[in-house]
Amino acid sequence: MRIAKMALVLTLLAGVASAASSRMAYLYKHNGHSTISANGMSLHSVVRNAERWDGDFIWAHVDGQSYVIRDRGVLDEAARIYDAADAGAPAVEDAARKLRPLEERVDDLDEQIDDVSDSLDDESLSDAERERLETKLRELERQQRDAEAEMRPVERESERLEREHDRIEDEADAQLEALVRRAIANDRAEKVAD
Repeated sequence: MRIAKMALVLTLLAGVASAASSRMAYLYKHNGHSTISANGMSLHSVVRNAERWDGDFIWAHVDGQSYVIRDRGVLDEAARIYDAADAGAPAVEDAARKLRPLEERVDDLDEQIDDVSDSLDDESLSDAERERLETKLRELERQQRDAEAEMRPVERESERLEREHDRIEDEADAQLEALVRRAIANDRAEKVAD
């Protein structure tokens, strides 16, 4: 449940960012999951308007008018659009899972380096203790360089997959907006009061 909420928040943020050039706000609900593009409307307003319907639907606010779409053909097409867009999500999640322990290792080494560096500030250290700490510091810095070198290609791949997924999601948003406009033009959308 917590992951689903996080995914919804990320989808909301992505939708808000990607819809900046459009005049349409929408909420697409399918199988209990929602995709939102607020585009100039408050998220609260979009959600409040769309809460009036159950099941699968698209609520859209286009050129000052609100619509709800429950036409099965339109909803099936919307599902195809977002199923294709979601196909890359597992690869993005897998790359993030691979990256996470590497990042944690680098962060852990950074903390250890800070601790040893702070210890070296102690002027009362004996020469032998200072030498031991300096040796430890050099070893930790070597381990950190190695860990960062191991992390770099995984990080680049993760970023590449995220950019590709974002591009695909932007395309899906544009396709859904075009689908909604066609549904309105073909009388497959019902005008509703705000």
